[in-house]
Amino acid sequence: MAAPYLERRAALSDLGHALPGVGVPVQILPHWEGVDGAVILETARNSGMEGAL
Repeated sequence: MAAPYLERRAALSDLGHALPGVGVPVQILPHWEGVDGAVILETARNSGMEGAL
């Protein structure tokens, strides 16, 4: 059985910190609940990201 969503998010966030300087073009947004998608997209773009999944 797959790990619960919040456990997978924590592992993903940890992965982002484990890969500094290796040229991986991935930035990981924090996990937000109850926030409108437009706000998340605007925050991503203001951080220099192309978008958010």
